[in-house]
Amino acid sequence: QFIHGTEENNPLVQLTEEAGLNLLTQDEVMKMLQDDMREVDDAVEGKVQKLFNSLLDETVASIWDSDPSNAFQDSKERQQRAVRFYASIFCDNNNSKTNPRKLDAPQHRYSTDISIDTAVGLKLKERMEQNASEISLDEVTQNLLRFEMKNLEYALGAGLDSLSIKYFNSDEEFDFDGGHAQLEHGYMRLVYYLLLQCKNIKNFSYRLNAPVKKIEYARAVPSYPSYRRDRKFKLIDLSDTCRITSINAASGTNNTSSSQQTRTDDYDFVVSSLPLGCLKESVLSAEAEACDKPALDHAIQFDPPLPPQKVDAIQNVGYGLLNKVYLQFSHAFWRAKKGATVNDLKGTPFLHPTEYAFANASAVNSEHFMFKDIGRMKYPNDANPPAILMTMISGKDAVKLERSSDETVAANVMTTLRALYSRVDVLSPIKTKVTRWGSDPYSRGCYTYMAPGCTDQDYLELARPLSGKELVLNGGNCGGVTQTLANASMRLFFAGEHTTESHPSTAHGAYLSGLDAAKRLMMETKQKTRDNEVDEHISIAVFRRMFPNHSMCCQLCNKKGDTKREGDLYGFRKGNHYTLAHLHCASFCPDVHPEKGWSTILKEVNRGKRISCTMCKQAGATIGCSSEKCMNSYHYACAKFTGWSFMRRGRTFFCGKHRHEAGSSVSPSDSDYKDDDDDMAIMTGVGNGDDKDSNGMDDNNNAAITATTNRGPIHHVLFSSPPPPPPQQQQQQHRMSMSNANAPYQQQQQQQQQQQQQMMMMQNYMQQGGQMPQQQQQMPHPSMPKAGNPFAKF
Repeated sequence: QFIHGTEENNPLVQLTEEAGLNLLTQDEVMKMLQDDMREVDDAVEGKVQKLFNSLLDETVASIWDSDPSNAFQDSKERQQRAVRFYASIFCDNNNSKTNPRKLDAPQHRYSTDISIDTAVGLKLKERMEQNASEISLDEVTQNLLRFEMKNLEYALGAGLDSLSIKYFNSDEEFDFDGGHAQLEHGYMRLVYYLLLQCKNIKNFSYRLNAPVKKIEYARAVPSYPSYRRDRKFKLIDLSDTCRITSINAASGTNNTSSSQQTRTDDYDFVVSSLPLGCLKESVLSAEAEACDKPALDHAIQFDPPLPPQKVDAIQNVGYGLLNKVYLQFSHAFWRAKKGATVNDLKGTPFLHPTEYAFANASAVNSEHFMFKDIGRMKYPNDANPPAILMTMISGKDAVKLERSSDETVAANVMTTLRALYSRVDVLSPIKTKVTRWGSDPYSRGCYTYMAPGCTDQDYLELARPLSGKELVLNGGNCGGVTQTLANASMRLFFAGEHTTESHPSTAHGAYLSGLDAAKRLMMETKQKTRDNEVDEHISIAVFRRMFPNHSMCCQLCNKKGDTKREGDLYGFRKGNHYTLAHLHCASFCPDVHPEKGWSTILKEVNRGKRISCTMCKQAGATIGCSSEKCMNSYHYACAKFTGWSFMRRGRTFFCGKHRHEAGSSVSPSDSDYKDDDDDMAIMTGVGNGDDKDSNGMDDNNNAAITATTNRGPIHHVLFSSPPPPPPQQQQQQHRMSMSNANAPYQQQQQQQQQQQQQMMMMQNYMQQGGQMPQQQQQMPHPSMPKAGNPFAKF
């Protein structure tokens, strides 16, 4: 029912306007109630909310700043066990378990990431040990903290003990503007509107009440040539490669499998928008069959089976559970009498006509953390709208709800309401409605969340289309990465809220993912052959699964693991060659354009090995100054340290000396990152000599010799490629504009002052104990890469 972000840039808002549907906007303010008819003081509530948010912010910052090499091997120390599928206990009818099982992250997903519950608890303990008088955990504070935790669980659909502290809000920067709203009559009206638009399309048809049982997407059948109407070029051959087996509605869906009548339909392509919960159930069923156990009743079978890297993402990304309880009463005991003002109601539990919700900040049934006046929300102008309350229950409490009867659920909610309104006659509800999304075989939950051990790159893996002719590399059926064979077209596409990195867990994310899948499909029809030598992104989990002993180090900036500045560490493949690079390091290479794919990224990595950074003197500096005769090159973070803002000024970079050619000058304070310590961190810990993989190679896959002086380690690298060319030839390796503008004398002075300021900052950093890495030394004889090493070329 909810739409998150009510401004025009949300596509669902635009659709509702086109369809003539009404949105019910609401005030985000809630009355915070204690037991015995008391309202929590606003100042106390604000203080606790500020405390909780600061604990979250500090733990997120510390986890991103932690050394990735400290990923614990001991599962007790790592604390990455999490519920990854709350509805798993409902998939098997014979399952007598009452709570979903916690699963540890597999070894290739070990990281410093931990659950929100653990991280916030440790940070709170640290705060109290440092200053016990700062935080007073009295009963009111504990209840308010419990509310904040339940509110976060509701937003993410899972318990805090199963949510990643590192990635729980990774999509926050992509949120649409505006508040939250509800569709007046739910999403079905919007679905019907879209269906009516599709009916105008020639040869469009649809089927309802036909549950899918099997999806085949690589059948060997004859193909037929296809052309565009103008016949300018041939499209992909049409063939009935895909087949959908479904239950015939006439036979009924409640009959046994043997008595159900099935129907098959053949297609050229399939777009699967199955919820992640249904995909998880399919994987569980396939595992059961592999162990000679019966398949799960409602599971969908894929033929051929989904490849290992797709299964790995499906298993480890979390799928949450949120249920709602609706209670209708004969009268609204929570509403204030007519004529009462907001000030009159201060300190009381009663809602003014402009207020729509109250929260449970008592010690009674914290799972009922919030109640919404649905009647008032739907009919805000009525003098006496229907007396309907709705509360939401998430995580393990939602699982417990589904195991209980409606009467038991309603009785528990009434216990909470009678504690909050203890001096009011609270009669039993006249109607009750309870949702059970975990038990629903067509959803198996609500929406996606990031569990410890996952990254937002898993969304991309869940969205990756399949041809059915994938070749599993390095690991057979036990793991590895898949490679689509040449001339094989993608036939199975994926959509849904779990396939979008920018807008997961939202209805607008699901809608946008459907548009993306359709675009991919249409592009596939125009692609006659597939080049396996094109650079391709692979998730870091897949990379680690293939190369478990390789150091997780960016091949451009030489820094290990994910960083706040350079971004997540990504894996890339070209044929049988692989490399690693941070998202921003790779994105801002001059010849790399992520919006068009990751073509040339490995070429840029190879080029960067020959170019040293003007600032830190390390190799991998692919960002050259765009002034015609300038030879300065930088890493992404070093370029930002000069004062250049890529987000504000674009990809075409100018060094401090030639910044006047880009327009107005930029001082170091204009950088996107204000923290000087973070910016100077690029100068330390780069290319540590002890970062060796199992082949005895360093992070750049070259044999390394490390010597130590009183100023820190000096790194001598044996280049696997020819030594760097002389400076006059390096100019050809830069990506520079042909601007010939000359700087006025005043601007030249300004640039010199900026450079002096930067040098002073570096000197101050050195005086405070920082260490500047020494310039790389080229050995006289290049070393040949080790035979058989897939990284050797790069």
